[in-house]
Amino acid sequence: MQHDIPIVIRNIFNLSAPGTIICQPSLKEFDDEPGLESFVKGFATIDNLALVNVEGTGMAGVPGTASAIFGAVKDVGANVIMISQASSEHSVCFAVPEKEVEAVAAALQSRFRQALDAGRLSQVLYFDCVLEFNGFAIQMLAKSLI
Repeated sequence: MQHDIPIVIRNIFNLSAPGTIICQPSLKEFDDEPGLESFVKGFATIDNLALVNVEGTGMAGVPGTASAIFGAVKDVGANVIMISQASSEHSVCFAVPEKEVEAVAAALQSRFRQALDAGRLSQVLYFDCVLEFNGFAIQMLAKSLI
């Protein structure tokens, strides 16, 4: 907001929907767009969460990858709050309680050690500080690369 650059969030599955705009209170260039007069009134935060991202070209089209990821998460008793996967199948991102993220990362590193060493998986990342906005978790601060 510091530089008055508006952010427009659109639904790619319903392009006729007006979307949501995050901007300063007055934005004249969007006045002719239907539905954009409703501005964001606030944000909801989810405290003490972390994002985990597992990525690599060797994940695409390989049956059982998600099962192996979430099996490792289950084995450490972690609770998954949210899951997101890119349509390319090259990454899976999910949110877990911050207190469980290091155990989850260690379990994933152990479970996928051969795939990581062989280059089928490129990395397992985890991040602190998640802000939720209209159902989207936004990574705020990188913490570690395994």
